[in-house]
Amino acid sequence: YTLSLHDALPIYPQGSGAAGWGLACFGVGGTESRVYYFGPDYRVNELAWTGSGWVNNVLPSGPATGFPPALTCFGVNGTDSRVYYTDPDGLSELAWISDSWANTVLVTEFQP
Repeated sequence: YTLSLHDALPIYPQGSGAAGWGLACFGVGGTESRVYYFGPDYRVNELAWTGSGWVNNVLPSGPATGFPPALTCFGVNGTDSRVYYTDPDGLSELAWISDSWANTVLVTEFQP
């Protein structure tokens, strides 16, 4: 799924359940943007600038249905993404490690 420069993040209709959900970003190496958000399927998505265009990736997260999720991120050494999010199972980390994503539940039975 490739986006043009004129495309933006999806805008969900009012009442869709996704409106108002988390949005987080940082720049890989200070230049290539990464934007993380919950998609309409309630999974974490990454909108990544590759240097020549935008690419949307659905990350290996569990769906956050029926729960008001939170989302934040940063880059280890400015390059390796870490995305933290809440879902009904607890607090999880999505980590970009050695060219692939790892999803780890950090805290179970998380109470917001």
